[in-house]
Amino acid sequence: MYKKPNLPVDFGFGIWFNKKEKSEYYVTPLYFHRIKKVKYIYNNFDTIKLTNNIKRSSIFRNNTDYFNPYTERYGRFFINFLNADFSTYKTAYNTFFAFYGIELLKEYSKSLILKYSYTTKEDFYKDLEKLFNGCKENILDLQNQFKECVNYTYNLKDNNDSEYTCMERFISFVLRNDLYKYSTNTQLFFNNLSGYKVELSRLSNSKPSEIRKKIKNNEISPKTSNIFYSNYLSNIVFLSLYEIATNEYIIIKNCQNCGKYFIPTTKQTEIYCDITYIEKERSCRETGAGETYKKNINEIEGYVIYRRTYQKRLMQIKRNPDPNGKDLERFNAWKSKAQSKIKNFKKGLLTEDDLTTWMNNNKDL
Repeated sequence: MYKKPNLPVDFGFGIWFNKKEKSEYYVTPLYFHRIKKVKYIYNNFDTIKLTNNIKRSSIFRNNTDYFNPYTERYGRFFINFLNADFSTYKTAYNTFFAFYGIELLKEYSKSLILKYSYTTKEDFYKDLEKLFNGCKENILDLQNQFKECVNYTYNLKDNNDSEYTCMERFISFVLRNDLYKYSTNTQLFFNNLSGYKVELSRLSNSKPSEIRKKIKNNEISPKTSNIFYSNYLSNIVFLSLYEIATNEYIIIKNCQNCGKYFIPTTKQTEIYCDITYIEKERSCRETGAGETYKKNINEIEGYVIYRRTYQKRLMQIKRNPDPNGKDLERFNAWKSKAQSKIKNFKKGLLTEDDLTTWMNNNKDL
């Protein structure tokens, strides 16, 4: 009979991944308080939902939460860590710890004391300020180490090792900078069929038809990774990057509009992120391309080349018409592809340099 694994929940952080579904799942005790997830922009952010007279047993998450974890897009924990603002205790909380738990500070604060509840936000922030300020330099240093690793791995700063693959650069950087030290305080739990939405003990006598239905409904997923558990922030960050860097289908880029790190969601040629902080806020993917395209059209070399080529080829057809219509057919095919490239440029799926290169290389297509 299937027995539910004895997974720790009181402290620390559990995370696992599903490459096929492009999702990641995590559990956290969120010990300080219950979280109300509210979007954030312009430093106006309120996630504190205070709990009064709460018992210790009701604060801790329990094992069943491994079957009902928080779900985010693949790589989001790591991306949020890179983009987090750790300059002050409030911005650190608002951009990162509110979602993943103050417990992750315990690595750098061995005397971390957690209250069961807070009656006022002022009391909470007072303790948080004292706690975070004692850890701030360590966290900023950790963030900088991983930013350097990402910049090198994905060649975001035009390094001299562009002929190597992302995985090769990643492993080289990790070994040269001893980042593997951030993997020594992690526990690995076998993810028994990854039954994260149903307790597998209830399926002990299930027939194949029932299992097929559960898989189809995504209630169980045998393709998710094992569960990684640690109360060390550095270890969770490292294994999250390791998961991304060893996935050849995933890359990390800098948004050309806001500069944040992001993982392209559809095509690797995307240049704008879709990171938003409030409901109905327009993402850089929606606004960034428009801002870029506001440039005087005559300044965009690729578009200028398109117009010149268009006029030249059209004039040649008019002066020397082909009785078989082959030249006109080729012209229309070129025009369709060229206009498609321009549309992709407007949407932010193609850089200005890529547009120019294509137009130069396909004048006679």
